[in-house]
Amino acid sequence: MQKMNSCYLNISILHSKKILLYCRCTKKKGVHLQFSFEGGADETERKEFLRHQLQAIGFSEEEILYYFKLLAAGECSNLERLRMLGDKRKETLEQIHNLEQNVMEMDVMRNEIRKNGSILGGAKKWNF
Repeated sequence: MQKMNSCYLNISILHSKKILLYCRCTKKKGVHLQFSFEGGADETERKEFLRHQLQAIGFSEEEILYYFKLLAAGECSNLERLRMLGDKRKETLEQIHNLEQNVMEMDVMRNEIRKNGSILGGAKKWNF
């Protein structure tokens, strides 16, 4: 059984800002965590697929790079990655809510036109 040690991960992020993540992970003698993705074509394909997913849900290029740095750090970064996805989810839901409000307002306006022949009531001509 491996002994669990506390360690700190220092990850450079957007515009030279730094974040210090405290994590509990197994430290093997001579092994250092670093930002690299080693592996064959399958690893490259998975990385490109994840990049595409992150772009599709609205992540900026800087956010994607930061996400990949966190991913390379391993399980220690799960909470930060969950926070990033949660923030993006909240932002997306707010956009959906605003669009839904717009659709409801359009429906009201359409019903007014059908009912009264005009959004402003009656068949009056309005000069703008």
